[in-house]
Amino acid sequence: MRQLLFILFILQFYNQPKLLAQQYHPLVVDGAKWNDIFFWNSYFSGGNSTYIRKGYSYTLLNDTIINSNLYKLISYQLTWFYSGGSGGSEVFANYDLTIPGNIFGALREDSF
Repeated sequence: MRQLLFILFILQFYNQPKLLAQQYHPLVVDGAKWNDIFFWNSYFSGGNSTYIRKGYSYTLLNDTIINSNLYKLISYQLTWFYSGGSGGSEVFANYDLTIPGNIFGALREDSF
């Protein structure tokens, strides 16, 4: 009886469908870019409010070596700004992108 249970246990895994994973897309790619939007709202007594919206662009660029490891530098730039509120005043601005922007970190893709 014990052998029969063991064989049934093994057979349940034998005919299982194969598990398929998603295709791997590396994060650290030359010239990779992504955008982010920052929201901030503030509400005051009396019904007054203020809000700020900012758009940022992030870019991976230039190889650099840190402790004998190859990294890509991460830079960011403010691309647009919008502010307003219940007082009626609004401010909107666009900014030109300049490379490299503000470098704030480094990223590398490890393999195990």
